[in-house]
Amino acid sequence: MNTSVPQGPDPKENGAIFLGWLKKRGGLRGAADCERKCKENGFEAKRFIKDMGEERIALYLSR
Repeated sequence: MNTSVPQGPDPKENGAIFLGWLKKRGGLRGAADCERKCKENGFEAKRFIKDMGEERIALYLSR
């Protein structure tokens, strides 16, 4: 049985929910969509993205 923990920051429960939501949508969503979804759960997407680090997840604005 593998009990090792992956390296990197722990997204916690709300972060994992956000990442699952994002993955279901192809991994690309607008910043406004991300913030709207996260606010439903009392979670701040921009803070989470900053805490995870740009090498793992990035926020892009598009038109």
